[in-house]
Amino acid sequence: MNLYMKTLIILTLLIANMSLAETFENKITKTVEEVIKNKKFNGAIIVSHNENIIYSNTIGYADQYRNIPLNDKHLFSSGSVGKEFTTFALLKLKQQGLVLFSEPVSNYLKDLPAWASEVTIEHLLSHTSGLPKIKWLENMTTEQVISQILKIEKLQFSPGSTYLYGNLNVVLRALIIEKITKLTFSDYLNNTLLTPLGMKDTIQITNLSELDNRIVFGDHPTSINGVTIYTTTSDLLKWEQGLLSGRLLSGIPITSFLKQHPLSNKLHHANLDFGRFYTEDNRVTVLEHDGSNPSHHIVKHTNLKKNITYIGISSDGNKSTLRHLRSEIVKIFKEYSITL
Repeated sequence: MNLYMKTLIILTLLIANMSLAETFENKITKTVEEVIKNKKFNGAIIVSHNENIIYSNTIGYADQYRNIPLNDKHLFSSGSVGKEFTTFALLKLKQQGLVLFSEPVSNYLKDLPAWASEVTIEHLLSHTSGLPKIKWLENMTTEQVISQILKIEKLQFSPGSTYLYGNLNVVLRALIIEKITKLTFSDYLNNTLLTPLGMKDTIQITNLSELDNRIVFGDHPTSINGVTIYTTTSDLLKWEQGLLSGRLLSGIPITSFLKQHPLSNKLHHANLDFGRFYTEDNRVTVLEHDGSNPSHHIVKHTNLKKNITYIGISSDGNKSTLRHLRSEIVKIFKEYSITL
């Protein structure tokens, strides 16, 4: 085969690939428009394939008066998805030999009540600590959360015996990370996790005076260590890619740590705070997580077989729209089985 023919074949394949990618993007665009039609959707959507962004859009307004159009720098509450940061930080510290998950919380936080000697870091990570649910207050601060924790005389159940999902576990994780690293959790988060992945638009609020004017209306402002984290679709995509590639864990993907939660009684529920996962032939093929606070919602979904990720964030109080979008985009994934 002469050089001319080789060049012609390569160009033909490139053009075909470009056309297919364009068709894929057009199909997603039409699907998004159809799903959100008449639903007062207010949020952002991003879809990637092989770490390349195929579709990205913001729809709606940043303020309740509908004067400021949303852009890709506006921030949404991460809700429960933000729990991944304290979880991952402890996994990284464990890998570095700086912590054991079997250690009791009292090894690091000396001023807690006696029950802290019964609760291990593993219990905090799996929400099996016996700690009660947080009692939410308006404009709640870390200090108010710690006050609640210090007033707990008796746990809800014996640690490790059952499951109760709650934010008190997350705050204690952040405080333990600070004890181990001698850094504030915000500094550790920025220096060790966010900056290496190029996540420039993810912030943690630990003081109400730090509330950023880029935050989209619809959430309840708090300033809770490890919990009050705001982000964007593009930053969450970088985070998802970092988790799955193992970039921050010496090449080990997060899927290596996932197993069915033994006590939550929820099928496909991960033992750690990474949502749900699905497997084929003992290999993780789908990873999904969602979060809310209270009108801000996130749904992120990755199909590892096709290397496609969908992330939707909204502030309109309707998570079902994000899930509907997820389902419709997953259908498109299945239609395009060829490499884009």
